[in-house]
Amino acid sequence: MAVKEKSPPSVGAEERGTSSDHADRKTLTQRLDKYASRKRKGCQIGAALCDVILVPKLGNKVLACGRYLAFRKFHETGQADLLSGNFCNQHLLCVACAAARATRLWSKWQPIIQAFPENDLYMLNLTWPPPVAKLASTAGPCDELKANIAVGIAGWGKLWGNRRKHRKGPLAGVLGAIVAMEVTRNPAGWHPHFHCIVMLPRGQRVEVVDLRGHWTKQTGGRQIRLDRIHSDKDLREVFKYSVKPEDLMENGKVDPMAVQDRYHVYQALKGKRLIRGYGTFHGVKDIVDLNAEAELSDSETGEYIDLFYRWSGSYYERVPGEGLEIKNGRVKRGKYVL
Repeated sequence: MAVKEKSPPSVGAEERGTSSDHADRKTLTQRLDKYASRKRKGCQIGAALCDVILVPKLGNKVLACGRYLAFRKFHETGQADLLSGNFCNQHLLCVACAAARATRLWSKWQPIIQAFPENDLYMLNLTWPPPVAKLASTAGPCDELKANIAVGIAGWGKLWGNRRKHRKGPLAGVLGAIVAMEVTRNPAGWHPHFHCIVMLPRGQRVEVVDLRGHWTKQTGGRQIRLDRIHSDKDLREVFKYSVKPEDLMENGKVDPMAVQDRYHVYQALKGKRLIRGYGTFHGVKDIVDLNAEAELSDSETGEYIDLFYRWSGSYYERVPGEGLEIKNGRVKRGKYVL
């Protein structure tokens, strides 16, 4: 049963609350502070895209991201979950969308992974060097990164192809895998690599020496790390982000030159599936639309209240929730678009 508000309390009244739910409201306030911090960074990123990189259409999307947020708070538990918002869906550039995508990915994959408690899970990290072949003299940073990414994708394809088609190779005993690409910045440039979750029957292992030999043959890469996964914290590393938000920061502020550098990564990765399931996990789709209403946990039942917040320019302020909805990234009250 949904409980709708006729008139929202002031911020002061909400924060005072009762002693029993003060901690929950403080948690919601902390979450709003995090979203506000991301929104401020998003405004700086959007401004750099418009003014420095001269892509105003993309920049304005990032600038408009997160103007509204909606939370659903359950009375019995005090749990408040992000229900919807108006997001720009540019997670490779927008820190707010990167965080929202990570949350959605984890909510989607966690129950799928937990459905196989009888098996063992391992974290596999795969890296490879840039291709030796020289590109055309007109090639830019985006082309170089695309060529580097293609090496890793082809290498994994051959590695998994041996397991899928011939049931042989170092991954022959793997029941399923989740492969996520991450691109990080180092002094030598952009560094693409894979974070993988591999699932094996209880007691079995991947022979690292054999795997390294195959991987080196395919990509030239020799750095391979395989660790047993012991907690959800280990699992969540795979779903955190495709490009680190910290790479955009300099002395606590967004660096316009770093945004310009990141734009090359955006061009190289745009439209690619950056997380894929194989074997048992095949067929699970990536998160493509953050504006779709979130699927909340089935454990949360009972009466709830929908709380709506609007970006004021420096923080999120509460707005009346009666008749207000955020659907497909558009904020409406009745038939009127806000």
